[in-house]
Amino acid sequence: MSNDNASLKKVSHFTQSPREVFEFCLEGKNFQAIFPDPITPVDSTKKPEDFIIKPNEEFSFRHWVWGFIPMRWDVRIVEYSENEEENRYHYADQLVKGPLTFWRHRHICEPDGNGGTRYTDDLEFSFGYKIIDDYILKGQVQKIFDHRHLKMAELLGEKEKKVSKEEKSSTVSNDQVKSISDNKPSNTPSVNSASSINKSTTLRSKL
Repeated sequence: MSNDNASLKKVSHFTQSPREVFEFCLEGKNFQAIFPDPITPVDSTKKPEDFIIKPNEEFSFRHWVWGFIPMRWDVRIVEYSENEEENRYHYADQLVKGPLTFWRHRHICEPDGNGGTRYTDDLEFSFGYKIIDDYILKGQVQKIFDHRHLKMAELLGEKEKKVSKEEKSSTVSNDQVKSISDNKPSNTPSVNSASSINKSTTLRSKL
């Protein structure tokens, strides 16, 4: 990291696995969903969900600051790692051309030791003037990523609830199985029924 650039780290913990959180980050539709301002691809025929995160891929989009000031960003995926053995995943996007002199953003998903994920946004950026970086830009970036992490928690939570609901709707509980079993008519005669049959047979033989 250059000493002239500002830096910021934002960490959150999620109950989902590192793989699940990483896959969430790879989906282009979530890029717009967690961002506080509108994001539109420069190519009007594309949508944010068309963005595919993969090594060396480049993206061009407009960030509509405060909803009405367009700023074009051209970024490239300069790092990409999937370590299945250690359950650690990350990728980094870096500014090729845009409103800043430097921008590098690493998305890191790793185990938190409790079955969930420690997710880190590790950022390095500069507008070109240290006083602006420290007193204006850093505060704006902090607000953006505070919002992003809140939305990630919200959307990942909704996804978890949806999966849980689908699992419940497709699975018959043990109590339901027991209830069905208890109420199912039996083809085996009961002890009382068998006794009645024997008495009836004896009576007919006497007659």
